[in-house]
Amino acid sequence: MLEFEVIPEKCFVRVPVTDDQIRAAMLFSNPICHPSAMWRSELTIKHQLLYNERYLSAQDEDLWFRLSNYGKLYNIPQVLLKYRIHENQISSQKSNLQIHTAINIRTEKIRTFFVGNPPLDIPFYQKLISPSPQNFSLYEISKLVSVIKLIAKHNRNTKKYIPVLLHIQLANLMIRFTQGVQDKINLKFYLRILFLFIYIRRVPYRFLIKLFFFFFKKKLIKNICIYFSISIGDHTLL
Repeated sequence: MLEFEVIPEKCFVRVPVTDDQIRAAMLFSNPICHPSAMWRSELTIKHQLLYNERYLSAQDEDLWFRLSNYGKLYNIPQVLLKYRIHENQISSQKSNLQIHTAINIRTEKIRTFFVGNPPLDIPFYQKLISPSPQNFSLYEISKLVSVIKLIAKHNRNTKKYIPVLLHIQLANLMIRFTQGVQDKINLKFYLRILFLFIYIRRVPYRFLIKLFFFFFKKKLIKNICIYFSISIGDHTLL
């Protein structure tokens, strides 16, 4: 599922391959690399699929979403593009505008999914799907639970996306949220995240284990030290 290589970072960007995978990812992100995209020109002419000038600096994400209404999408699972990062490109010079535009496009996509105004906390949702890293509060977990459950439930009713594939994307949003939490995570928060993963039937065991030991290691180490100090003390008494 590798599509392009980023230069000079020398890293590879993974993208979904099949039409169903791309559609599920497209609801929350842009899974198609613009310089590598090709499609039939007759689709553009027949359906007037032009760039929307309202979305400066990120028109491609909106175009792919509209294009998906008229055919299937596919990412070739090979590295066919080397993408160079430099200070003069649009994503560098107009990064704030590009981020703002992407958020607006993704908000419109979720409105399309719900066929109207979604019953979501829109400001929070926009933070969640922002292309740039975001900071979250420990107490926003309730908002996350609401967003994830509403999207999963609506999809169960409408069957617009394959549940397993959509839940992978929801799990990615949950991981992103957790990584952005700035407060000290407590056991209650950890359990709510765990149960939310169970709710969507997508449990990332490695992430949860790593999260548990990362945030509770100090407490564990302290308890271990106390335990051994007591054991050593008892042994001395004997």
